[in-house]
Amino acid sequence: RREPIYQGSSRKYGFIRLGNTDNNLFYFALDLATGPHPLLYLDRNQNGDLTDDGGPIINQGERGGVFSSEITLPFHRILKGADFPEDYKAWLFTNETYWERDVMCIYSKSQLKGKVVLDGIEYLTYLADARTNNATYTNKGIYIDVNRNGKIERNSEFIEPDAVAEINNKRYEFKITW
Repeated sequence: RREPIYQGSSRKYGFIRLGNTDNNLFYFALDLATGPHPLLYLDRNQNGDLTDDGGPIINQGERGGVFSSEITLPFHRILKGADFPEDYKAWLFTNETYWERDVMCIYSKSQLKGKVVLDGIEYLTYLADARTNNATYTNKGIYIDVNRNGKIERNSEFIEPDAVAEINNKRYEFKITW
């Protein structure tokens, strides 16, 4: 609906689909400004106005590439009923190969930390937005601190989706839903 005064002579438009809300599209514009990297305008509040979400997001990538930067979005815009105190964080990027195909990639930097009680014993747990980074966190597996040492062993304490895990001689299957 509204666009900023761009610095470059052309731009590319797109959207990111995240979460499970009815409106799960976040539109953006990449301003092909003079210089080595474009500027990104992201409609964080999803109102169709690229001018009221703060200034442009600049490239934060250290290596070569067209554009890469962290983006943040309020969790309540992504997950129904999620009123988490921190924002969802993700890395949005494109390189020369993707750029030629008009593709941007995203991977989540946010995990959801909590607890699960199994047979009266409390375990530290994490949900990560793995594989398909769409910020739903559903059925992508779960990390459980089975040995209760306060940290997650990425290889041995990850339970695949639909897998049955044996913890303290009992079998468990986890389904993550919202």
